[in-house]
Amino acid sequence: MQRQANTYKEVFGDPQFDPPPYPSSLRDRSESSASTAAESSQPLERADSTSVDAQGPPPPYHTVGRGLINGVEKPAIPKDSLVLVTGANGWLGMHVVDQLLEHGYRVRGTVRSAEHAVSTSGCFSRKYGPGRFTTAVIPDMVPKDAFHIAVRGCAGVIHVASVMNFSPDPNEVIAPSIAGALNALEAAAKESGVKRFVYCSASAAAVAQGSGYREDVTSDSWNMASFRTAWEPPPYEIDRAWAVFASSKMQTEQAVWRWYNQREWRVNFALNTVLPSMLWGKVLDMQAQGIRSTVAELKLIYGGNAAATAWIPPQYFVDVQDAALLHVAALLLPDIKGQRLFAAESPYNINSLLQLLRGLYPDRVFEGDVSDHGADLSVFKEAPKAEALLKRMGKQGWTDIETSIGRSCEAFMTRSGASGSS
Repeated sequence: MQRQANTYKEVFGDPQFDPPPYPSSLRDRSESSASTAAESSQPLERADSTSVDAQGPPPPYHTVGRGLINGVEKPAIPKDSLVLVTGANGWLGMHVVDQLLEHGYRVRGTVRSAEHAVSTSGCFSRKYGPGRFTTAVIPDMVPKDAFHIAVRGCAGVIHVASVMNFSPDPNEVIAPSIAGALNALEAAAKESGVKRFVYCSASAAAVAQGSGYREDVTSDSWNMASFRTAWEPPPYEIDRAWAVFASSKMQTEQAVWRWYNQREWRVNFALNTVLPSMLWGKVLDMQAQGIRSTVAELKLIYGGNAAATAWIPPQYFVDVQDAALLHVAALLLPDIKGQRLFAAESPYNINSLLQLLRGLYPDRVFEGDVSDHGADLSVFKEAPKAEALLKRMGKQGWTDIETSIGRSCEAFMTRSGASGSS
């Protein structure tokens, strides 16, 4: 815990709280707390001085008010509004941009380099014409005010950017991820036109996947098991990388909810979070998007090197375009406020993937079965709610795993990106 506290101080200065090792049993906070009353009289704080009840659990997002309007005839933000998408050149980020553009919105996407700006802009200008997508180059999301210029003129923010290097060292991953999310929130709070903020979390924030135990996952679930593993003493070996990733998503999402819960009455936007599982599906553009992230892991299995992916636990899958559309639903549907939305279609492990690939491509030999990859017995109790939102957005429901795997494998076989939508 001391190492973690030291890391936070390096990034945020001298925080007034420690990271959240709180169990779900502490979830209900006393609304008569004197500290809460005192805090309500304070002005909006900067990201480096986030005042938090040190004993407080994740905020009660389910208490946020709702106004019911079915469908998207009256979206929360009007069509042709400008939306900021952070991490816009990432595997999921590009799909979020694509879905927004397809629904008639303009997008400003943050990327880390001019090279990424050129390739990403080229992809979307070819598909949607010039001027619909623009970029803001932000090499580092940790410094204060990192997103303050990028958010100007925006009506919504979808924060996808995160540290995704899968380092087993929590000091390299967790604090920068939290800093980026809080900076994005602070920027949105200072831009009066922002009406919605969506944070991209992960199902790993809610449950330790592949444990072999049945566990019901709900909006009250938090993955404390990975939190404890992530912050164990060094050495930091590769088998800890997934726990570090999971804890980064959990701790960042908790920080996002806590920030919002303390400032809801002072900001103009509603907040939702989306928790995708393992993402496969269509590669939009080989040059801009490429075969990386979770698609790269699938390519290893496709190529017979499944053992190299065994450090990633068995878990649920969701098609990347479904996950992206769910982020758009969280941004646009006027009655969806203060919710955690779980994007989880079906469970898998390495051997089940190999069996699926053998069925899809009977003329190809797929090797690499493992004997101890385990199974994810989690039950995402609220996944049907997310699927219902996809239907409201015009889809028939979740894309099945066979279809999604086939779309990824097309990129492996052709080595050329496609620009159209499926």
